[in-house]
Amino acid sequence: MPSDRRIEPRLSIRVPVYLVSGNRDRAVEQVTTENVSTRGVCLVCRQNIKPGERHAISSMSLGRRLGARVVHCQARSDKTFSVGMELDQPLANWWDFGLVLEPAAEPHPR
Repeated sequence: MPSDRRIEPRLSIRVPVYLVSGNRDRAVEQVTTENVSTRGVCLVCRQNIKPGERHAISSMSLGRRLGARVVHCQARSDKTFSVGMELDQPLANWWDFGLVLEPAAEPHPR
């Protein structure tokens, strides 16, 4: 379970990105961010992903990729999973990653 103590603040933002599994060159699932920071991201996805697994996140607009390690995966009430990932390299500006905002929505129940 993720800690409430964070190294840095999170920005709550819903943005569609691709989750790329392991060494594959293709996206395995289109997912949505719940929140982002310079060191990590929390995604909503349909897959139960094991902590410690390595994946990449790819922007839909620019195709840039970020390598990341799964830190936690929690089942949600809507039969999706909340997946916390630690980025391999800090990302100072998520806008440089090519984020395109979706309309604001109510937070997902956990």
